[in-house]
Amino acid sequence: MADVAGYHGGDGGDEPPHRHPYRVPTSCESSKPTKRRSSGKNLNLYDKFQKNGSRPFPIEFDYSSNLYRAVGQNYQLFIRLISNEVDRHAPFHYQSWQEVPGDVKMSILTTLHHYFDLAQYHNTEYWDGIKLGIQADCANRYKDRKTKLKKHFDKEGGYDNTARANQNPPKGMNPEEWVQVIDGLFTTSTYKNRSLKNTANRSKQLYGSYHGTQSYAQRRYDEVKEGGEPQHVEGWRDMHFKGSSEWYNQLAEQHWENITDELNKAKSTSGGDDTPVDEVKVLQRSLGERRGHVRGVRRKVKSITPDLPPHMYAPVANELQQQLADANARWTEQQRINEMMQQQINKLITNDLEQQRLQTSTNIKFRKNQIHG
Repeated sequence: MADVAGYHGGDGGDEPPHRHPYRVPTSCESSKPTKRRSSGKNLNLYDKFQKNGSRPFPIEFDYSSNLYRAVGQNYQLFIRLISNEVDRHAPFHYQSWQEVPGDVKMSILTTLHHYFDLAQYHNTEYWDGIKLGIQADCANRYKDRKTKLKKHFDKEGGYDNTARANQNPPKGMNPEEWVQVIDGLFTTSTYKNRSLKNTANRSKQLYGSYHGTQSYAQRRYDEVKEGGEPQHVEGWRDMHFKGSSEWYNQLAEQHWENITDELNKAKSTSGGDDTPVDEVKVLQRSLGERRGHVRGVRRKVKSITPDLPPHMYAPVANELQQQLADANARWTEQQRINEMMQQQINKLITNDLEQQRLQTSTNIKFRKNQIHG
């Protein structure tokens, strides 16, 4: 059975929704995020967070074989928040996520703590792996975002017309930041050489898959909930074969034959059909491994960023704690002002109604006097 770490949600009290720690919102600003570079604004997350009483959501992790991917009911909100926070706050002129400043990584980790109950894992055996898993997800999003920026660069002139590309930043991106990405990344010899190697590596890809947006970890999580065991072999088939399209390509079909042969061998030596077979080893023997992955199963979590100082991982670092305290104080003050304004409005309404009542009473008396006069 796949191992899943999970805890109940924490208690965030009535705190106002979190903002980026380097820019605390003023009291008159909306609690929802302002429009920034990211195309997805996590409005669904903000609404759910408020409806949840501003308490962190529970989040589970698949820690089988050192995977440490978010799974369960809230995993999509978790991954989407990582994606949007990287888009909104990370500078994209670095060669890799490893080079991104530690304070940016710390701010993203802090945001995740605000919305999801990560604190429950701090003193457990899973926490170090979970931190690495989060950093790996950040690195993947950082890489994907840079790929999209490079496509925009090529579309707007690329290396043939860098001046034109400089003048046409992607929608929502600061022009100065865009120029920094071009000058500090795309036009450097290091980046160009790496791009050539990446192109060559992509040409070696054997085939894609049909697994869509659902992660391998979430698929296994669902399988465990439904049947008690992750179906690695059958899952591989589902990801590479569809009734309407059949096999992704002929090589995928050939690999499936290799897998079934290896599976039959494992069953014949395991003691019978009722004896569990290690399907991960079946896939490893029939497909082999590639750098950073067990084919058909998962990526391997590795340390893709230098170890940060302890305070960089602390969700309540002194500076941030003071900023949040100040934000809470402003929020409380604004609530007090709002209550005073509401009281004044209620008083004005009451006075107005009283004046209307007196005026009506006076008019009635006047009419009676006219009738009896």
